[in-house]
Amino acid sequence: MKYKEDPIDNVIRVPKNKAELELYNLMIKDGFEVVRRGFPDYACFKDNKLILVEVKPNKDTYLKKSQYRLMKALSDKGIECCRWSPDSGFQPIY
Repeated sequence: MKYKEDPIDNVIRVPKNKAELELYNLMIKDGFEVVRRGFPDYACFKDNKLILVEVKPNKDTYLKKSQYRLMKALSDKGIECCRWSPDSGFQPIY
């Protein structure tokens, strides 16, 4: 299936939040295509792999209840979901 070009795809959306920028750069450096358009904070694609990531500034900042519920539901369907912060790295959501 062919999709219509989305002009917003050509806009570089560099994160302003320090923690989000750190994750963005980490994923790009590792070869992922990173999409930032709302919830979750990031959808990261590489080959046939998809990782959904909610970024928090530190290990003491928790997911909101709605964020956890959605990420948990997606995880239950087999989609890799995690929380990430600079001081704790990736934490899977089960």
